[in-house]
Amino acid sequence: MDFYRKVENKVSGAFVSYGRFISRRPWSAIIFSVMLNGILGINIYWLSHDTNLERLYNPTDSQAERDRAEAKRIFPDASATNFEHHSLNDLGLYGEVIVRPKTGGNILNKTYIEDIKNLFATIRNTSVTADDGEVFNYESLCARRDGMCIVDGLFVLTDDFWTKFELGQVEDDILFGISTLGEPKFINGSLLSATGIKMQYNLRQDTTAYKSLSKRWEIQYLDKMASVALYNIDLAYSMSDSLSQELNDNTRGDVGLFSVTFSLMITYASIVAVGGNWVSQRGNLGRAGVLPAGLAIMGSFGFCSAIGVDFVNMVGIMPFLILGIGVDDMYILMSSLADAPFGASVEDRIAFTLQTSGVAITITSLTDFIAFMAGTLSVFKSVRNFCFYTGVAVALCYINVITFFLACMVLHERRVAQNRHCLTCIPLMTGEESRKANKSTTHLYCCTGRPPKSREEYESVFEKFPRLFLPKVALFNPAKIVTLVTYVIYLAVSIWGACNLEEGLKLKNLVSPDSYYYRFNQWNYHYFDLKMLVTFIVPEHNDFSNPRTFDSVQTLMSNVKSDHKIDNRYEINWLKTMQETGFYDRKSNVSEKTFVKSVHSFVKTYKAFQNDVVFDEKIEKIIAAKFHLFTGNVKTSQDQGGLMLRMREFASDSELNVFAFSPWFIYFEQFVAVLPNTLQTVGVAVLAVFIITCLFMPSPKIILFVTVSMASIILGLVGFMHHWGLSLSSITMIHVIMSVGFSVDFSAHICHAFMTADGTDRNARVNTAVIRAGGPIFNGAFTSILGVFMLIFSKSYVFVSFFKVMTLVIIFGVFHAVLVLPVVLSLFGPDRSLSVTEEVYGAHNKNGNAVQMKNGEINHAYQVEKNGNS
Repeated sequence: MDFYRKVENKVSGAFVSYGRFISRRPWSAIIFSVMLNGILGINIYWLSHDTNLERLYNPTDSQAERDRAEAKRIFPDASATNFEHHSLNDLGLYGEVIVRPKTGGNILNKTYIEDIKNLFATIRNTSVTADDGEVFNYESLCARRDGMCIVDGLFVLTDDFWTKFELGQVEDDILFGISTLGEPKFINGSLLSATGIKMQYNLRQDTTAYKSLSKRWEIQYLDKMASVALYNIDLAYSMSDSLSQELNDNTRGDVGLFSVTFSLMITYASIVAVGGNWVSQRGNLGRAGVLPAGLAIMGSFGFCSAIGVDFVNMVGIMPFLILGIGVDDMYILMSSLADAPFGASVEDRIAFTLQTSGVAITITSLTDFIAFMAGTLSVFKSVRNFCFYTGVAVALCYINVITFFLACMVLHERRVAQNRHCLTCIPLMTGEESRKANKSTTHLYCCTGRPPKSREEYESVFEKFPRLFLPKVALFNPAKIVTLVTYVIYLAVSIWGACNLEEGLKLKNLVSPDSYYYRFNQWNYHYFDLKMLVTFIVPEHNDFSNPRTFDSVQTLMSNVKSDHKIDNRYEINWLKTMQETGFYDRKSNVSEKTFVKSVHSFVKTYKAFQNDVVFDEKIEKIIAAKFHLFTGNVKTSQDQGGLMLRMREFASDSELNVFAFSPWFIYFEQFVAVLPNTLQTVGVAVLAVFIITCLFMPSPKIILFVTVSMASIILGLVGFMHHWGLSLSSITMIHVIMSVGFSVDFSAHICHAFMTADGTDRNARVNTAVIRAGGPIFNGAFTSILGVFMLIFSKSYVFVSFFKVMTLVIIFGVFHAVLVLPVVLSLFGPDRSLSVTEEVYGAHNKNGNAVQMKNGEINHAYQVEKNGNS
């Protein structure tokens, strides 16, 4: 305990000196803060954005990303000449539409065909204009094979299909490789009905110019589809980049809620601080306390823009978070100011305020900063950039609080000491002096006041209520039992939820229900299977004429087909098909050169395999090849991530140098990366917070209590995420990282207040701690919830999930800080060597005479001179 006191005295002494420094130069501090953030904020003009969904929400430099780059290097795009789905190195560019009967039932009815044909004609005639004025319709931009546009599902409109359907000759192999019919039903292998039809209009992307035109066509396609109305069928539509577009549009639109939030916070801060009379009330100080966060937000945006950190849509939630952090620090400082000795000078009162609360706000700001800096180590760009923006804002907010807001406190105290009106700054008479001077009733109620003589006179009802109510709850023995029982229940529910939390970003949650893409995604998910190609790429020269190489390929394919998520009925294997069609007899002893010539002839005849083999310039060697298999229906994130890992295991176990690849693997990477990356990032943050706590509050018990409290809050957050319908993803990972800092904030405030409080026993010190920190914690929490409340009206999953997690963190943080920890501290808190009569603070009155005060003592001897000056 002596060591703790030495550390506390050393650190608090530094804050006392700093408080006196600011007290003498308040305007310099204000100018410094405004200029710092203003100069940084100028750079917002050059802010760059990144809205690419793939880059933001998938791991950077993942295995799938490297594999795709290798595939693109080896196999050129053939979408303009020989388009094949199994040849794509990505998901391609396209427009999609799903149709279903308005009355439900079977779409395979000729009643609906005319509507579908009219829809097809509309899409085919959709056009865009190039920069040089040339007009391109779908026929000009479509992906082609044998000179024909490739539209998935177009066969449903052909006479041949309907003839076979009416004769009962359409078998399930018609759906080989694609999901065209929704919920198809077969009887004895013959197609009977389907819920809907999905058609995909594939676009070419073989050159930069055509890729750009195809993307323009997609936008025009969306506009056209929005105005289509059909008589008998309903439709849902999307294009290749719909999810990114809708997510970013929603996020940008919801950022406007920040202005409402800022207004609410200023209003509430004003109300909370309005107490006392026309001299002592602190409404202006409360309003000023919100400004450091606003300045920090501006400065963070400018600084990050200046060093080239892209703005991502996740950063849109940062302002709401920083407002909560800034207001929390404001309440702590204002509570300490109310606790300062009223008989002391302005300089001493400010010094006392920083002595008692400087460490607390430093710990919370430092832990928040380190938690977010740890987040910059994430493999997800959205997480990295958000954490960098927020970490910079936290640092600037702290600087602004101890400069701008502290200087505002000095000016406020000077005004109070001079007995000036809170609005007009005109010197006032006291009520007694006003009555003696026969002033009017209006003057008596609106133009009189005096400096406060006690904390009771200084604080508003909102500040008084928590400190009057909370100690009774925390120190009443039956209430302690109820608190501990509630905590045990909380732990049980949290553990059950954490064990059942799903991993992965649910794409259907990313857009609002009124989005066109939401409707498409719902239909697509419920009516159609998610089947995909898995490609095994041999990226180097192999002698495929060698029977051993042939056997290695077949062994690999056979092993993969044994996987329970692979459809073992189909494969695209040029080597096997070549043998089956007689182009190659593996028993014949031919040279590699002769074999390669045969392969070349084979792929010219069977063009479906033309994109699967790469020859050298002389057509004497095969320098790369690939083989394909199809999955069954794989919809859950666990199945998708597991499938990718198993395919890679099959490839690594093969005798061939081969790697497994699918365009979908880019998105599956997050499912296997998010949990270990979250644990790693949170682990680093927790370790850093632990070290900070050791440095500033070096008491083994306090360190243990803060650490366990932090772990308990994070556990509750993760568990209740499951109960509130959230999954662990690159988006909610940010919220978990955020919770590390927030989970320490309230706990650190109450523990630090306990360690610096004076009292005869633990209960007395807990009472003092709750009086000092309970009110700021309660009001800070309420203000933070008020700040995120507007997000409940958001259309963006990013903002809605933030609202949910922020609400959970605040509720659990307050529960631990004002109920659980006070109970634990009252029972097991560290003892203190100081006695209740020991002097711990030296102050001076208005005349410069020494005044002996104890930490936390209220002095009622403050006097005001007749002329209103202190």
